Amino acid sequence: MLAALDDRITTAVPTAGITDLRNYILDGRVANHCDCMFMINTYRWDFPMVAALAAPRPMLLANGDHDPLFPIDGVRRLFSKTRQVYGLYEKLGNWNRLIVDAPHEDVPPLRQETYRWMHRHLKDQELTRMDSAKAFFDPVDLKVFDEVPADEINTRIDELFVEPAPVPDIPKGQEQWQELRESWRQQLKNKTFRGWPDGPSPLNVEKAYATSLEGLRLSAYDFNSQPAIRLRLWLLQVGQGNRRLDTVNVSVVGEEGWQTWASVLGAMADRERAKELVGKGA
Repeated sequence: MLAALDDRITTAVPTAGITDLRNYILDGRVANHCDCMFMINTYRWDFPMVAALAAPRPMLLANGDHDPLFPIDGVRRLFSKTRQVYGLYEKLGNWNRLIVDAPHEDVPPLRQETYRWMHRHLKDQELTRMDSAKAFFDPVDLKVFDEVPADEINTRIDELFVEPAPVPDIPKGQEQWQELRESWRQQLKNKTFRGWPDGPSPLNVEKAYATSLEGLRLSAYDFNSQPAIRLRLWLLQVGQGNRRLDTVNVSVVGEEGWQTWASVLGAMADRERAKELVGKGA
């Protein structure tokens, strides 16, 4: 959100474009977005903190109540936390929220309230009546240049966001190499791997499911991969599982691999399909 970074933005209306990390991660909404939605989150900020950086400047947070990309439960949580920051500034008059009956779409009620907000805080005017379908400009009126400027940077802006790192001097001895090595390790720990836990935490393993069919035994175990991150391990065994195993195959699968495994796991609940798989040696 540009208003979080640039104080020259005097008022903002983020529309159908922000929710909290619980929606993105735990509810799986991250799969619906490209990486342009996410900053390099070195310090593990949740998105209400990003929105609150605009305080105490005027901000209207707007969203549809059945937007599949930005679910309303997470949006409401973000609204509440951002409002608290405006309260600390004693500027609640500069904050408001707008929820309309809409999917992920810029519907007229969103535009109408946006225009009213902008008129109030940019022009010090109250807009009482407006035709939301009215076109204020023809596309040709918005043209700025007759031709692309010779000094344009749009086509290489990705090269200018971050200044290239300076080339370090080559160490002249073992002591300098050790110092450089330790410096790099600290940078990796503090930046790249900052979100990693300091050490292993209790797994808290719980058996979630078990079934057996035609000599196959299927079990599911839930465990903590790290604090607050709960994952599931599926275990498929031949026999009753009470003998020492000669071989253990561990598979970490992506989306495509999971779909293949899901068809096998689902077959354990479908007796006829399971018999077919067992008969084929699957």
